[in-house]
Amino acid sequence: MHLSLIIGALDKLFDKIYEDKRKKHILMLILTFAYAGITGFSQSVSRAAVMLMLYYLMFVISRK
Repeated sequence: MHLSLIIGALDKLFDKIYEDKRKKHILMLILTFAYAGITGFSQSVSRAAVMLMLYYLMFVISRK
């Protein structure tokens, strides 16, 4: 739950900063992985990180 709250808050903050959504989503992928690493990749954080990374990766690889 903490991971989704932190990343969700940063996502809203970066909406105002980044014009390019693709760069924002790549940054969110990196931050999600970094947070999981800081917490030691526990099972619950790893599960949440995988789901969030799949969510943001969906936006990065989408085609027009």
